[in-house]
Amino acid sequence: MTRMQLLHDLSKSIIQRRRPSAASPELWKALARLAVLTLQAQRPVSTTAIGNEAQIWQLTDTRFVVEHNGTLSFALPVFEQHFGAQSISSGTIEIEAAASRDSFPSWRYAIASVIATCSGSAEREQLLCRVARTSPAALSWVLDEIEPENTRRKLNVVSHEAASSQDRNAGAA
Repeated sequence: MTRMQLLHDLSKSIIQRRRPSAASPELWKALARLAVLTLQAQRPVSTTAIGNEAQIWQLTDTRFVVEHNGTLSFALPVFEQHFGAQSISSGTIEIEAAASRDSFPSWRYAIASVIATCSGSAEREQLLCRVARTSPAALSWVLDEIEPENTRRKLNVVSHEAASSQDRNAGAA
């Protein structure tokens, strides 16, 4: 099991277990919106950026979100990344914005989660290409995160081929 699969399954399991009784599509959108705001800011966000007291209470009642000194953040980073991934999947934020040089450190697990859990290979390839056009370094990290064994195996083949080539060149000299 990869670390990515563990994080995805952990967040999904906890969210399923602690599912709020008043869960609605609007609440899930609000959680995704909060994830976008906190991941972009790279810190907790002011409650005023979210809305009125009733909206704040609805978020904190989930127990996925905590309020502290007039700011909101997710109780665990795994929730922030889970809802960040949902915001990418829903198109609330484009994967290119999340994969940009300044944003990627905060968004990396959300991006990897979206790609790792794609339903089809064509969709997965399209997302990987979009990340590659935005940041080849981000693509490298994502591939290593979602397929660490395949990445290492390919690197071993490439390094073995390079070593063989160097041996042949050294013998010819």
